[in-house]
Amino acid sequence: SKGYSNVIPMFDWNALQAHEIDDRSLPEGSRLINQPATFIERHRNAIIAGLTFLVATLMLMSVRLGYLSSMMKKLREINEKLLEKELELQNINSVLNDMAMRDPLTHLHNRRAMIPLIDEAFRRSNRYGTAACLILCDIDHFKRINDRHGHQTGDAALIFVAQQLINTVRASDSVARWGGEEFLVLVPESRSAS
Repeated sequence: SKGYSNVIPMFDWNALQAHEIDDRSLPEGSRLINQPATFIERHRNAIIAGLTFLVATLMLMSVRLGYLSSMMKKLREINEKLLEKELELQNINSVLNDMAMRDPLTHLHNRRAMIPLIDEAFRRSNRYGTAACLILCDIDHFKRINDRHGHQTGDAALIFVAQQLINTVRASDSVARWGGEEFLVLVPESRSAS
């Protein structure tokens, strides 16, 4: 019996199947021969290749996501800069629009700004049956002021008259430098003197 202590019982898997014997009922330490390979054993190389492909794909996706995240960050920064530039452009356009609509010397409306105001005042006048008035005035002998005292004095006279007109009219009235020494005052909803 001493010589058989290291003997491992061996069973043929096909014989066990033919006699419908469950291999779990075999003595402990038994070894099966002719047992068919498991699914994992049969497809080992394909499984390893698939897992390798999956790991490589996940790594590439991780790299790609990192790249996309970096690009998204750059796009956000570019969008922020674009918004800043858009605000700057809006401010510049506002200044340019104001410059286009104001006389640079007197800072009154110019002809370009006054025409739409006149149109709107007369549309409202017609719609509501109220009176609207336009007053055209100029500085008499303005050429003589320029000729005798110089253009700086002429400019000062224009600024003075513009300020006097602004101080005299109602808040609802509009004053414009119509051209040269001519000024135009729009008086909407004015009452006629009877």
